[in-house]
Amino acid sequence: MKLKELLTGVDYELIDGTLEQSVDEIIYDSRIKTNEGLFLAIKGYTIDGHNFIPSAIANGAKTVVVQDETKKAEGLTIIKVKSTRKVMAQLANNFYNNPSAKLNLVGVTGTNGKTSTTYILAQILEAYNHKVGVIGTIENRIGKTILQTERTTPEAVDLQALFNRMLEEGVDTTMMEVSSHALDLNR
Repeated sequence: MKLKELLTGVDYELIDGTLEQSVDEIIYDSRIKTNEGLFLAIKGYTIDGHNFIPSAIANGAKTVVVQDETKKAEGLTIIKVKSTRKVMAQLANNFYNNPSAKLNLVGVTGTNGKTSTTYILAQILEAYNHKVGVIGTIENRIGKTILQTERTTPEAVDLQALFNRMLEEGVDTTMMEVSSHALDLNR
């Protein structure tokens, strides 16, 4: 996908490089090897992704999205936004062609009962021959296939990739636990 297409709906400034740059994946972990990846420099509470830009470039990133100033590098496209965390969701949505709009999506939030509620709802729909996806604390599931989970609500890039995979595998409805922490972090 061309960077200019990926940036649809995003308020940004092109600092260096070209919007014609190809992007073959979106990453927020600089250790991931990529060919034409876009690296999001996410500012966390204790770790700043801007510090890992050199590592992302060394591992093949050709585009970086930043919210702070950064050094230019040969062959690197730099995009500046107000908040890389907020932009991550829009970029992921664009990259995977808005998969959540093609699913019946049920989000369950609250202090207690999210896992039980998503499982009960999924079982009811499965009884009526729906292929259901589940995203949550214990596991992620596509139909009967169980997938590993790292957090209750995945990061936006991982979440959109999971929605996309669910569509490819024939899921029509997804039950999802939505943690208040994830809502706060714009996942």
